[in-house]
Amino acid sequence: MSEKKKKEPKYYIEKTWKMDCWLALHQRLCWLIFAILVIGGGALFMLCVSDSIAYYGVFVLAVILMLGYQWTSQAPIRALNGWFIKRKQGKAAPCDVLSFLDALEKKLPAMKKKEMAFSLMEGRAVMLALTGKPREGIDLLENFNLCWDEAQRQRIAEDILRIKEETGYTPEEKEENACEQ
Repeated sequence: MSEKKKKEPKYYIEKTWKMDCWLALHQRLCWLIFAILVIGGGALFMLCVSDSIAYYGVFVLAVILMLGYQWTSQAPIRALNGWFIKRKQGKAAPCDVLSFLDALEKKLPAMKKKEMAFSLMEGRAVMLALTGKPREGIDLLENFNLCWDEAQRQRIAEDILRIKEETGYTPEEKEENACEQ
């Protein structure tokens, strides 16, 4: 009967977080730079170095660039976690987090957007509730249908319950607000 504890996202140096925010908003540019480095570096090794050494040089370059690319591709997740921690510490307003979420969603490439769909939606719903729009947050959570597993469905149910408890939002209010529109 042990309850699973939510992992608290790690937070680190402010400068690193700012760099992660920049990298998150410029993912396409980062991908283009890594592609150019791979092609240019490989061609440079093949032209300037003997074949036996070039083989190892291209391999080492590819491994280094792959590791760099993996680190860079995780920047949106690290930046988002940094925003949520800053929000919990009271250093960022919910509207600031919402504006970053909007900018991030617009700038992310399609596959990364699909990968982060749950995190973006959950963050947006919670921030909407904190900005005084609990109905919109709850509706966003209830209408999300891109869950990958049961754990995500469980988190959605927990988030809906937590938003309702924290804001005092009741289903009757939802029906009243629906009539107003």
